[in-house]
Amino acid sequence: MLLAYISVNYLLNNVLQPRWDLIVSAKEEETNDQRVMPTPNPIPAFNWDGSGLVTFWFDDAWVTQYDNALPILREAGFEGAIAVPTKLIGFDSYMNWHQVKRAQHLGWEITSHSQVHNCYVDELSETELNNEVIGSLNDLKVNGIRNEIYVLPCGAKNENVIKLITQNYKYLRTVERGLNELPVQNKNAIKIVEVNKDSKLTDVQNALAEARNNKSWVILTFHQISNEDSPYAVTEDFFKEVVQQVELSNLEVVLPTQALSL
Repeated sequence: MLLAYISVNYLLNNVLQPRWDLIVSAKEEETNDQRVMPTPNPIPAFNWDGSGLVTFWFDDAWVTQYDNALPILREAGFEGAIAVPTKLIGFDSYMNWHQVKRAQHLGWEITSHSQVHNCYVDELSETELNNEVIGSLNDLKVNGIRNEIYVLPCGAKNENVIKLITQNYKYLRTVERGLNELPVQNKNAIKIVEVNKDSKLTDVQNALAEARNNKSWVILTFHQISNEDSPYAVTEDFFKEVVQQVELSNLEVVLPTQALSL
């Protein structure tokens, strides 16, 4: 019941906040695959030739991203990034830690997305806010995940959130729409192009064309990759079409840190 409640509230943009304090780490430990993955090498340096770039970025660590999107990207020779809400790892519909670690080992970049994806930052106590921003970073470190980027849940922020993020991370990704100029000047205001149920293939084509013509960086963000009837889900077939359009665009596919390091 709790898992269903969490999922419904997330899809409703957390209009009703679940009792996050009732989510205990015991559940996470029960589903945590303890197989140890080798510590990955640092993200490789990227030699930019001045052309446009594209990134696949997946929010929330839904298991459909691992089961469906990762194999499709591997077949195309591409890698992506995942924004992980660390205390949801191991719950139904989400990845477990082994899957997150394996994605990293396969060359993907893992980024922080808070602990419990609380969108009401103005209502959080100092301790709760520290858990969301710093606790998520520590959770990733404990699990052998390298991470320098924070992704705002729901784009929610205030002065205290920004202060904590800039003190503990190198970069900040928002949910503001648009492309990013290269080299990125404001690395605490990274913009995205969200791909969801209502997106059309022409939307993706136009964003890729803009990145190519303006020599900018387009971040394509996704949530669930499934046939589920959700405003945030795209089907596997549509995702494959997006990947095909990226292949046809001749844009270099990069990890977030590679673009941000230019």
